[in-house]
Order: sequence, then C-alpha cells, then structure tokens
Amino acid sequence: MPLDSQTPQASPGSGITQHHTRRVDLVLRPVPKNSPVDDSHASPAPAQTLEYGSFEDQANNASDWDKLCLQPILSHNFSARILMRPKIKGIHIGSYKTNMDFGEWARVKVEGQPDRVEVLVVEPNHVHIGCVILHNDTRCQLFFDPGHDHLCFRNDCSTPLSTRQLDGENSYHVIPNGTATLGVGVWALATDSETFMEIEVLKRKTWRITQTLSSKRGAPTDEEESSKKLRITSSQGVAPVRDNELERSPQSGVGNNALAELQRGEVIFVGVGKMYWLKRLDTIYEQPNSTVWRAESNKHNSRLNGEKIVVKVIKPDSFGGDAIKCAEAWKNECETHAVLGNHPAIVRLLGFDARFHSIYTEHIDAKSLWDPCQPGLSFSGSRADAQKIMQDIASALSHVHSKQKVHNDIKPGNILYRPERGAVLIDFGISTPRRQPASTGGSPWYLSPEFMVDWKFRGPASDVWALGIVGLWLLGYIPMPEVTYPEWQIADISSEDTVSVAHLEAVYTMKGWIEYIREARSKLRVGNELEAVVKLTLDEDRTTRIDASSLSQRLDQLRLTAP
Repeated sequence: MPLDSQTPQASPGSGITQHHTRRVDLVLRPVPKNSPVDDSHASPAPAQTLEYGSFEDQANNASDWDKLCLQPILSHNFSARILMRPKIKGIHIGSYKTNMDFGEWARVKVEGQPDRVEVLVVEPNHVHIGCVILHNDTRCQLFFDPGHDHLCFRNDCSTPLSTRQLDGENSYHVIPNGTATLGVGVWALATDSETFMEIEVLKRKTWRITQTLSSKRGAPTDEEESSKKLRITSSQGVAPVRDNELERSPQSGVGNNALAELQRGEVIFVGVGKMYWLKRLDTIYEQPNSTVWRAESNKHNSRLNGEKIVVKVIKPDSFGGDAIKCAEAWKNECETHAVLGNHPAIVRLLGFDARFHSIYTEHIDAKSLWDPCQPGLSFSGSRADAQKIMQDIASALSHVHSKQKVHNDIKPGNILYRPERGAVLIDFGISTPRRQPASTGGSPWYLSPEFMVDWKFRGPASDVWALGIVGLWLLGYIPMPEVTYPEWQIADISSEDTVSVAHLEAVYTMKGWIEYIREARSKLRVGNELEAVVKLTLDEDRTTRIDASSLSQRLDQLRLTAP
C-alpha cells in the first residue's frame, strides 16, 4: 500500500525529543488482517492503550499555548496537521478504528520555565482518517478533510462539549452526536467542567505536481526542477520543493483535493522518503460522489508496479460536503476490498490513501456491460457471453456473501467483461456488512421487491435479485432498464414518512416495475437450462430465492444451450 515509511528523528539541539507512541486499541470490532486499517507490512503488535501522563508534572503545567516552543516541531515535521496537548491526566488518544500508531510524542520547551511538556504531533498518512479522544465518559473524534485545511469535530458522548478558539473569536457548543468545523488555529476542547485538550490545527502540506515525468527515474532532482513546469496545489505562488521535503500549504480554495483536481497528463508526487507518484491518464467516469480515472504509477512501489491502474477519489463535496461521511465511505470501501482479498471475478485492490480519500485498483482492459449496448439498448454479446457473465458474477457474489458483505449495486455498469478475461465485478462504494442493511444507495431498477416491505430485508438475496435483472437484459427479455423505465428514489421507498407524496409515488412506480419484471420472468423458458436458472434468481419471495452459492454451482454445471 502507498505509504510514507521514513520516520523523522529529532535533530540535536532542536529543543524537542520525540519517541514513538505505543499501539492504540480503540477498535470497537475485529480488524481483518491486510485491511486498510491494519499494517499489512508487519504483524500487528499486541494492542495497548496509549495513556497520556507518562511525565508526572504534565497535568499541573498550566502554561499558555503561545509560550510553548513549537517552532522546532513545525520545522522538523513538514506534514504535521495537528498538535495535541492533553490538559488532564488519563486522556486516551488513538487512530480512528485502527490498531496502528497515531502520531509521535514530543517534549517541548516552555518559555520562561525549566520543565518541558508533551505534545502529540500528528502527521496524516495513507491510513489515518482521524483520531479518537477518550476520557472517562467523554468521547470525541477529529477527522481530516482532504479538501480543506480545517478539521471536523464530532461529539460522541451523551453530554454537550464545547470548542473554543484560543487565538480567535470562534466557539461552538456541540450537542451529542453533533459536529463542528475547527479552522486553522489553536482550540480548547472542554466539558462543562474542565478543558481536557488543547490542539493546534495546521494547514495542509502541498504536493508537487508536474506536467512531465523523467523516463529514467520517478522524481526529478533539484537541478531538473527549474526546467520543468511546476504547479503547487495552493493559492499562493510557485516554489520548488525537493524530493525529500514538503512545503506547508497556504489556505487553499474550497474543495481543493489535489488528487481529485489533477489534470490529464499531470504527475503528482506523494509522501516523504518512500515516495510514490501517479500520472493521470484518461477519465473513466465522473459520478456525483467520486471521480474515476486511469493512471500510471512508479515501478519501485511493490503494489503499484508501473502498470496502468485505476484511481477512484471520493470528491470533497460528496455527501453534502460532509467530510466525516466522505471519510467513513472511503474507509468502508477500503475495508470491503481488504476483507474480500483476491478473487478472479472481483477487481483487485492495489492500494489506497486516506490523505486524498483515494482507492487504487487494477486496470482491466475491458468495458462495462453498459458500453457495448446495441442501438436498441440490448446486450450485443452472444448467449455464450451471457452465460459466462452470469457464471462469473454469481461466483463473485458467492465469495462476497461468504465474507459477510453485500454489494448493493449489481448492474451492467458495475460489471466489466472481455471474453479472454471473463466478467469482473467492480465498485464496492455502497457495500455494507451483511447485518447492516443499506436504506439508500444503488440503482432502483435492480432493487428487490422485499425492500418495499422493509428496507432492513436488503441483503445477499437482494444482490441475487439484481443479478437476475441483469440476466433478463443479457438474454434479451428486457432493454437496458436505466434508459427505458421511469426512475424513482430509493430513499423515498425507505422513508419513515409513509404517507408522503414522494413515498407513495415511489412505491407506485416500483410496483409497476416489479409487475413488468414478473411478466418478463414468465417468458423465460424452463426447457432452457440458463433461462431456468435465471428464473430462480427472480423469485419474489426472498426466503425461497436461490442463494449466490447455489446459483454459482448451478451455473457451473450448465452446458451451453442453443438460444
């Protein structure tokens, strides 16, 4: 996975002493091996809790933030985003739902005092989307926002918390489950009785972006910098940056995620020490919540090995601009890929980077089923192609469901196919754990009828129904649903307001669609083995509908029958 492996060390006379934190155990559920929330390059150490207070007099030191000698930290830790100073003993700080190290403690001088105090220096990497702060019944979280310099604060306890800017006039009263935006500056986090943490929010670093890339090596030298067109992702002027350095970014424009805004032909260099680069090629598709494009990457990275890859970036303005939802959507998709591992009919994960909410997958030289449609919106392949597609995706779904996951968006646009490779399932952006059904998301025409009864019935059987709809289209019994039948909103079906006009209209439209599918299903020939199997996927009773494992076995046993 792309990561920065170089660990900064304190330089003599810098005024700070740094030491690694111990592992943090704030995971509320088991973390799968090789998942993006696990260090896949080493066996995890036994999880321990990092508790502030290793220096005895720390909590009694009431020095003001502006008296802390922080410049050595800022000079040495180029990519630091948060400086954290606990104000009471017993504070627990850890990475959000990971068992990886989160930041380094530094002992800093205090102006006019002989003693030093501890400050946690947090530098985002390819895994961390934020941190958790715990103290007795107090629990809150801080999330990074790849598109902005601010942090997002969430109160996860049952009582209100307050955030107050110490070098400004902003302050927020944050109710339980409420959020607040903490801009660049120094902030105090407090309960109604005491301040438990002070933090400084720092500006994001810049990333070096060039228009050209040396064919001999992955990163230009200082001498080569002047001959290249260089663009720094900030609103300020251009300044050269050495390969092993990062320049702190001035306040950037709204939604400025460097990877999301990378232009075709540009190359971005990411990291310190073990740097990786990406060169943007052509765009695959743009969606409301993400952008997907082909890229080249450097050969020295063991996972991004110089071949073409596919880059998916969650857009900063996704989910109504809610950075927390963006971060959790990114984490969910990464975790799903990691749990699934390798399967020939599932797109392979190559890497990810929390600093951009990006996911890197293998590039497959194939088009989606949506692309090769005939003018009449029917499938342009043969009956043999249809059977192969059904076999491969049924096998993929059997694997997904065995890992206790649900895809939730089976449709032609999420299936790549080339006869030599077979069919490959892509886009796990709205996948969910089997026991956590999704009330929204997906494409309405592939939604199973049980969703109208209770959206909590959405699960593995719903994926099978969706594949059955794809099967009807592959076999020529229906045209492409997305462009031939009226759309309705899935959220309107699952709405608690069952007497609203939107809900009633959505249910009416969906019932009409299910009736249309019922009629198409009745035309499937039971004497044709493939069509008989497809018919099993469209059983309107989810409890008797064929499951993915059985479907895969039945399809594997088929001989190719005549049309």
